[in-house]
Amino acid sequence: MDLFVESAPARASLSSISGQVISFPEGLIGCENWCRFMVEADVSDDAVLLLRCLDQPGIQLWVTDPFEILSDYEISIGDDEARRIGLEDLSDAVVLCILTVRPPPIGVTANLVGPLVINVRKRLGLQLILADSSYSVRHPVHPLAARVR
Repeated sequence: MDLFVESAPARASLSSISGQVISFPEGLIGCENWCRFMVEADVSDDAVLLLRCLDQPGIQLWVTDPFEILSDYEISIGDDEARRIGLEDLSDAVVLCILTVRPPPIGVTANLVGPLVINVRKRLGLQLILADSSYSVRHPVHPLAARVR
């Protein structure tokens, strides 16, 4: 039975992982050696977090809640994927998307095809690939653009 994520109330908040070290046992896609990240919040803005890689100095990823970017965003977490991070209850899940900051006119974009799913209770994460989705790896993010430095 797959876990289907579509609504904010069913998930944990971004603040529940701030200041935590999150392990991605399989690393990130294309960067399998990037496994441990410190989650840092911007004190002036709780919509954007910074994942600072502890395995590769200098690597930092801006992330945010994809449901704030696209209110009808949906993902399905398969049983095997949920098992790999010990996720049994959606209230323990945080879903994030990686932001990319480019010079204008492109600006800030979000990768909605490769969301990060984090089990806040176990501090374990996994990057999914939504292969059959209509989402983009470069979804424009105008409202968040001012928040990302």
